[in-house]
Amino acid sequence: MEVSLFFLVPSVQLGGCTSYTVHLVLAMRAMGLTPRLYRIGKRPGSRSFGYGLTIETIAPPTAFALARRAPSLIVYCFWRKQGAHARTLLEAGVPMVVHDPAEFRKEWVGFARARSVRTLVIREQNVVGLRELGVSSTYVPHPYVASGVKAPGIKMHAVSAVRVDFRKRTHVIVEANRTLPPERQVWLYGEVNRMYAYHYLRERFPEWGRWYRGEFPAERGAAVKLNGSARFAIDLTEIKGDGGGTQYSFFEAWEAGTPLLLNANWFVGNDEVAGAGIPVASAHDIVSILSREPAEFQSFVEQGKRVMQAHSPEAVVPRYLEVLCA
Repeated sequence: MEVSLFFLVPSVQLGGCTSYTVHLVLAMRAMGLTPRLYRIGKRPGSRSFGYGLTIETIAPPTAFALARRAPSLIVYCFWRKQGAHARTLLEAGVPMVVHDPAEFRKEWVGFARARSVRTLVIREQNVVGLRELGVSSTYVPHPYVASGVKAPGIKMHAVSAVRVDFRKRTHVIVEANRTLPPERQVWLYGEVNRMYAYHYLRERFPEWGRWYRGEFPAERGAAVKLNGSARFAIDLTEIKGDGGGTQYSFFEAWEAGTPLLLNANWFVGNDEVAGAGIPVASAHDIVSILSREPAEFQSFVEQGKRVMQAHSPEAVVPRYLEVLCA
């Protein structure tokens, strides 16, 4: 079965929505489907989507014809720039994925409420948030397809393979590094939010760059290798008004078999990660955990792998097909 996936943005950039789309394509392929990835624009052609995938730019009439012919899904929409194309697809009955409250734009909410748009969310928390805005939605877990890569061996004690950003609470890790002995410090990898680095980290922790090792390649398995090269992984993500569920960075640590430290606030009202992540609420907590041995936290790794199973192609793709073929 062919499935049309519409990624509606002016230009493709890396990020959580891109990761989601990659894993959805791979999950559908694993289940015998033929997903095709499209943008809508004036200049037809193909380009790299990253992670070994390509995306095809097609004209609006072609997109609307595809939506009528095959099961289709809007996997992401930058509403301010692509809302007009999205409206036509949504009016034709194509469902749309909403990833987090940043996408609860007033224009989209009004349209979705008036037209009873079929909306999917990847975190149960967002079902509640949308309901409060008068929009009904269906929760379908985001897929995760394991990369299968093997780590080259332990090279560091702890790693944070996420963006350097306020929402990732990088400053709390840096604060912990000030106390930790060199052999137990956390190395930072990932894209840097330059405004955060300049206006926040530089003023409060001018030495933060001592622990920054740069970005890692935008290729499947790169983050898994990094996590597998450390005794501990850490992700202190905190998203106000969202949270709950899981993020791809969690899966990359669990696949690597590395105990994962998570922001304690992520566990509030979130049963999915219970027992799969080690909650930390402060720099002091980080210091305390990283002073122990990873073998003490093996049960957390095992629970994390069980969470991964709930996001496997076998578990998730049939739920997507229920919506797409309804």
